This record gives sequence, structure tokens and C-alpha cells, in this order.
Amino acid sequence: HNEFSQYYSGFDMNVSMGSLRAIRVYVVGNAQRPGAYTISSLSTLLNALFEAGGPAKTGTMRDIQVKRNGKTIVHFDMYDLLLKGDKTKDIRLMPEDVIFIPPVRAFAGIAGNVKRPAIYELAGDTKITDLIETAGGVTASGFLQRIQLERVYKNEVKIVVDTNLKEIDEKTNLVLSDGDIIK
Repeated sequence: HNEFSQYYSGFDMNVSMGSLRAIRVYVVGNAQRPGAYTISSLSTLLNALFEAGGPAKTGTMRDIQVKRNGKTIVHFDMYDLLLKGDKTKDIRLMPEDVIFIPPVRAFAGIAGNVKRPAIYELAGDTKITDLIETAGGVTASGFLQRIQLERVYKNEVKIVVDTNLKEIDEKTNLVLSDGDIIK
């Protein structure tokens, strides 16, 4: 207070420090370690997810839900954070919040000359071009004239689409199914 009064006349300051409360939240569904967690009242959804080890292999990363008083108040997509650095839906938790991790729905793989070839969890209607974008796009050495979509149908691998990426249209930009592979 004396330090400030040297620079500001008529200045009066009152500071009080309170202790942080602990709150209880629940992480349920397909989490690595589901259960009740006592966390700081300043904690967010991500803090609680890290405490619980995140989604299990059977749990979705694309639709983690925060439920408060029986209503779902947030649908959090971890891909937004991991691939874009976006954590705008990482909300502050309140006492008795429930974090629900539903089961994973579907996966599709992408291989070849993309920046992040991998197996990705699908969210909603994901089309061929959406998955290429999620994989970071085509590399500088990528061959755009041949894009293939492989799909297992009746226990046989079928080439469903074989097209030029520059010529892909509504007809050839198919919605992906579980197990599809783009090359």
C-alpha cells in the first residue's frame, strides 16, 4: 500500500486473499480412469480430462460432453485442440458437473503423400476432402491426379473412387464409412 501511495495520491487499496475451493466432478463413460475427481474450483474440462487419463481406446475424442444439471452444455472436439490449437470450448467446471465420453463411432485411414498420414476418428459426415484437410493437406510431392478410396464391402476390398483431386465433385467426394482408406 505504501509503495502505491508514493505514485498515486488519495489511493486506497484493500486486498484480501481467499483460499481456492475444491469441487467434485465426475468423469464417466469411456475414460481411461472413470470416477469422481476432486479438483480446484478454477479447473477446466481439459484439466479434468487429464486427471482421468483422457478417453480410453473405446472412447471418442470428437464429442466429449459436459453435462450440468441434466443438460449437455458443451460438446468438445479434441481434434480442434490437437490439430488447430483451438480450446475455445474448454469451459470452467462447476461442482457436480459430469464429463461424459461416448464410445468411438468410426475411423478412416489416409496414407500416401499427406502431411499427417494416420487413422482418424470420423465426426459427422466426413467427406474425402475433409479427411485430406484433417491430415494436413497434400505434401509438395503429392500426386493429385490419383486419389483412391478403398472400402471393405462384403469382406472384399473395393476401389470405390479413383479420381483426380482437382476434379473431385459432389458425386465423387463421398461421405466416408468406418474402415475406409484414402490413398
